[in-house]
Amino acid sequence: MNKKRTAAVFVALLMCGLASQASAQGPEPKFDSNADDLTQIRGVLEEFRQDIIRKEGCHNKAHAEP
Repeated sequence: MNKKRTAAVFVALLMCGLASQASAQGPEPKFDSNADDLTQIRGVLEEFRQDIIRKEGCHNKAHAEP
């Protein structure tokens, strides 16, 4: 009985794996971005980068001073 249960669990897991693999092979999403969208994204990323630089700069100065 234990072998039958083990086999059933194995088959169920195998089927789940195959089903998830089949669903993962669907069409890739299409992104419709224009130049304005990309410019806005670049601006947000640049602001984030500058914010990180400012915070690291303040953090490093605090450690440098006694």
